[in-house]
Amino acid sequence: MVREKLRKTGKKDIELEKNRDIETFILSIVLIFVVCSSFNLQKKELLRKFEIGKFSYSMYKENKYLHDDNWNAEFFEVYRSGNMKRLCSSYLSAKRNDSIFVKGHYVFFDDKIEFTQCYYYNKNNPVWIDSIRVIFYPNKKGDLILKETIEFKNGEAKIVTNNKIPN
Repeated sequence: MVREKLRKTGKKDIELEKNRDIETFILSIVLIFVVCSSFNLQKKELLRKFEIGKFSYSMYKENKYLHDDNWNAEFFEVYRSGNMKRLCSSYLSAKRNDSIFVKGHYVFFDDKIEFTQCYYYNKNNPVWIDSIRVIFYPNKKGDLILKETIEFKNGEAKIVTNNKIPN
């Protein structure tokens, strides 16, 4: 009788040990997945730090895949220094295979930042624009506010947005 109880207890201990091993294995897999996916989501590269007025900002390059257009896109992303709340963004480039569809650049001024996006494969289409320029100014809190949007079509500029900068 005593031997049977020891055998039963031994079997339970072995089963408990197997269950602990399985739980540890599953927990390890989940932990590895979480760590790897968090690194995968962080596709940001610091391009530069800059100031507009009395406020400090950081500009990152961020990669994203745009499913609707089947584009691999890179964006300029601007954040307040020390804060990861995105204030504004613009295309750096958008590609599919070897074809570039959008190319962008930026210019800093003492009081604003301008992004220009040039669209390719829109040429000779009377409906689509050739490029667009968006201009952001900081408000009194340092948030970047879209002040002006200018569309260019066949060399002619059209102001689409002209906002007042809120306090």
